[in-house]
Amino acid sequence: MDITKTELQVLQVIWKSKECSSNHIVETLQKSGDWHEKTVKTLLGRLVKKGP
Repeated sequence: MDITKTELQVLQVIWKSKECSSNHIVETLQKSGDWHEKTVKTLLGRLVKKGP
């Protein structure tokens, strides 16, 4: 499975958190750059489709 650099950044936030919501992921990513909520949720959807 190939993942993009941005998908990896989203996964890294998830891996560092015990439990997290999409809002937590958005807030965390926004602290480190110019991330938009819709972009993060789109990336989450792609990752779900790619599966484990």
